[in-house]
Formats: sequence, structure tokens, C-alpha cells
Amino acid sequence: MADDDEAPPSVEEQEAAEALRRALDQAAASDEDARAAQLIAAAAGRAPRLGDVGARAIVRRAAEEARRRERERDAGDPPRARRWWVLGGAGIFAAAAIVLGLMFVQPEPPRRWRSRSAGMLVPGPFPKSQTAAERLDAVTTDRMVALRDARLYGARR
Repeated sequence: MADDDEAPPSVEEQEAAEALRRALDQAAASDEDARAAQLIAAAAGRAPRLGDVGARAIVRRAAEEARRRERERDAGDPPRARRWWVLGGAGIFAAAAIVLGLMFVQPEPPRRWRSRSAGMLVPGPFPKSQTAAERLDAVTTDRMVALRDARLYGARR
């Protein structure tokens, strides 16, 4: 006899499914297969109602997990008061380093770092007959010559 997926389940199939559901509901909470089956049943809208015992078990497990994580966190970290002293000391050290750094900074940047006035960037007055593109070409050429001179001979102005 061929298996027909469209046919309604037989009484034996329904009893086997109910037995499996009961077994999975009674499975330990740490069993991954049982959890997966419960999630599948819940997704299908067939999850059993959560009673007081089940709700308390969930709350108890969540509280135990939170206490365990807090113990693990506190075991590896220094006490909070010491942590604040360390952070405060690091902040004071950083502020002192900045102040000392500012005290010993050169009063004036080296000459090679200084920029020239913007008036020197444009190579002279442009004739009225020159187009904007020709002016841009003249400025670009002048800047490239200045860059080459600076690279070859250093900034000497």
C-alpha cells in the first residue's frame, strides 16, 4: 500500500505523535533535541500552555544564569572601587602628559611646514583675453613647478 501524504493521520500515528510530544515535554531543558522539538511545536501553534511550574522553572533558570554570569564577571575583575581609582589615575596621567607636551612644544613650526600667502598661489594678473581653462592651466603649472622646487631644493622661502 502506497503512503499517501494527503490522507489524514491514522489513529496509530496520532497516538505515536502524542507519545512523542509527551516524551519531549518531559525531556530535560538542557537537551538540545528536545528544545528544537519544542520550538518547532511552538512555531506550529501547538505548544502546550505554560503552567505555574514551567514558568517558575524558566524564571529560576534565568536567575541562576544571571547569578553565574555575575560571579564570573566579578571573579575576573578588580573590585569596583579600585577600578575607579585606576581610571582616575589614567585620566590624570593623560592630562599631565598633554600639559607637559604643550610646555615643550616649539614656539614656531619649522619653516618648511609653513604655508605661503594665498596671493603667491596665483601667477600674476591674468589678461582679459585668457579663458578660465587657460587660467587654471597656468595656476596648475605654477603649482607643479613650485612642488618640484620644494622637493628638489627644500622650502627656502
